[in-house]
Amino acid sequence: MKNKLTMGQLSIFLVENAISYRNSIIAIRIIPHLKGRPLTEKIIRYVIEPYIAQVNSSLPTSIKKLIWNRFEEFLSNVREDMLRNSHMHSATDCNFLTQESADALLTLFINKVYLPGDLGLQAKDLFPYT
Repeated sequence: MKNKLTMGQLSIFLVENAISYRNSIIAIRIIPHLKGRPLTEKIIRYVIEPYIAQVNSSLPTSIKKLIWNRFEEFLSNVREDMLRNSHMHSATDCNFLTQESADALLTLFINKVYLPGDLGLQAKDLFPYT
């Protein structure tokens, strides 16, 4: 990946990787294994950090740092963000891990990385071919 990306290029890259991640063996095995567990910081990290590792393997250092900083910010308000942005996902219970809450976490995280812009990514955008 180039040393400089526009926000548009970054958004496309993040979304394409999120679709790949959501449909990957990692996501297919993580969610069923942890389904029903409380959404603690540890569980949230377990769901999102493999995605970050996937995207960061192709990004310049400055963007890697941005992504990790936004992740730490994201962790501090994750439940409030899930409730406030409930129109962006179909998770009905933000306290426990389900496929819907995992999709919500991934969607909200990508939107957080994209700040100060408004990407407007919705969870349904992560599975456009199903």
